[in-house]
Amino acid sequence: MLRTNNSNTLVEPSISLQELQKHNKVDDAWIVISGKVYDVSDYVTTHPGQEAILKNVGGDSTQGFTQQPAHRVVKNHISSLLEKFYVGDLSPTDVKHGGPT
Repeated sequence: MLRTNNSNTLVEPSISLQELQKHNKVDDAWIVISGKVYDVSDYVTTHPGQEAILKNVGGDSTQGFTQQPAHRVVKNHISSLLEKFYVGDLSPTDVKHGGPT
């Protein structure tokens, strides 16, 4: 999901906090991990900790993600999943103004 800037350079899309917050349902679930936005809609029902992932849809999952010991064990698997789910980066403006990081 790349776009070009004024210099015709490919750049990742920037997702506003307002846009992120719209995706807060089981069948439309976006999360932020370390400033990166992921559409996990297709994964929510198969995630081993379904309830845990649902706590943060439409918002920041960084803390829960990084503090989950099981995620360290399956790090390579998770990395490949996140690549597929990547939507873009959270808008730098929203990060600077107290949005999810």
